[in-house]
Amino acid sequence: GSIEMALSVSDVYFTVSGLNSLPILIAIAKQTQYFTYVTLIISLIYNATGIVLAFLGIITPLIAAFFMPLSSATVLILAIVHLKTLQHKLKKTLV
Repeated sequence: GSIEMALSVSDVYFTVSGLNSLPILIAIAKQTQYFTYVTLIISLIYNATGIVLAFLGIITPLIAAFFMPLSSATVLILAIVHLKTLQHKLKKTLV
């Protein structure tokens, strides 16, 4: 019915009545937004460093190209750690 359709397109929905968990949701959203900015900056610095080192001839473009995917892997690992941290904090908050 309409409830199932609404839940399928919702980004977030509460499984408990009331709005008591709204501050927790807002805190998680703020932490996630901050994490996104930090990982973006880390990725930009990492990639810019590789480009500059290749441009200056300190490393070859092939080596720089090899290290570029490591930037994505670094962000992915940081995201996994961040998610685990959020899950741990959420469990402590809800218990």
